[in-house]
Amino acid sequence: MTAPPPDNAASAVLDPRVLEKLVGADPARLRKYARLFTLSMDEVLPQVDAALSRHDNTALAALGHRGKSTARNMGALALAEHFLQLEHAARGTDLTRTQSIVAALRPALAEVQAALQRQLPSA
Repeated sequence: MTAPPPDNAASAVLDPRVLEKLVGADPARLRKYARLFTLSMDEVLPQVDAALSRHDNTALAALGHRGKSTARNMGALALAEHFLQLEHAARGTDLTRTQSIVAALRPALAEVQAALQRQLPSA
């Protein structure tokens, strides 16, 4: 069963076709990967906060890279862009920009999670 094409607003947050391309269109499998994505983000965000509090740019860049890859694989392209910006800001040691990006991560993730709930009920 293929997910319906996303509307424009939802696709800006989450494009389910990306994950379907990777794992297929089975709803149970898609929900499994949605749960794994959520678990991964539940690990990454506290690590980002801790790295930011330590001003650990190396860790922030690595976490930005990890979050970017995870979000891209899920089809959460706007969230992936936030993580990419984090990766670049941390490498450039721009603390003010890094703090701003970190502050935007949770709201961006909340949008992805809401889109997942709409597109994959029981995710």
